[in-house]
Amino acid sequence: GEIPRELANLPELRYLYLQENRFTGRVPAELGTLQNLRHL
Repeated sequence: GEIPRELANLPELRYLYLQENRFTGRVPAELGTLQNLRHL
């Protein structure tokens, strides 16, 4: 599946580990609004 755009609704998100999840497609541009995100 794809990475959910709704993750951008979590403004305090700091770390997002996606390894071994088999996501497809592009990283949603909305994730660029997460100012606290340190590790993707």
